[in-house]
Amino acid sequence: KEFLNYNPAHEQVVIYGLVYTLTEFPTISQVELLVEGKKPDLPGGMLLGEPLSRQAGLNLEFPAEARP
Repeated sequence: KEFLNYNPAHEQVVIYGLVYTLTEFPTISQVELLVEGKKPDLPGGMLLGEPLSRQAGLNLEFPAEARP
């Protein structure tokens, strides 16, 4: 549960950082995020309806005030 204690403005960086790290393994192409066995409601509102892959990517544009 402590995983969800990040700044909501940094949500996509946190989530896709995790996805990119795990998909470095050749046997992992998608990641489904569960917290205590359930799909969590993420602090920044990102939806986790489908497993995540590298397709969405980390090269996202953020307003200056939301940059880590």
